[in-house]
Amino acid sequence: MKAVKLRNLATMAMITVAVVACSDSDPIRGQFISGCMHAGAPKSDCQCIFGKLEKKYGREDLDRLSMEYPPNNALMESTMKAALACRK
Repeated sequence: MKAVKLRNLATMAMITVAVVACSDSDPIRGQFISGCMHAGAPKSDCQCIFGKLEKKYGREDLDRLSMEYPPNNALMESTMKAALACRK
């Protein structure tokens, strides 16, 4: 059950990363956190997850990978691992 919830969280987070909000000064980060929270995670966890992904991939690669469709499997796996690490 917990793995399903984390998978859903990761999926929602990665889908929303692909949607860019023009009003946010950092649209990718803002949309990631918004989508992550909408999926049920606390804001602090969502910020932590994004930080870990940004640190691992760098901003340029994270932006590029987040725009891929279908979602990049390695990025999805990294998102799930980051979610687990941030929940500890």
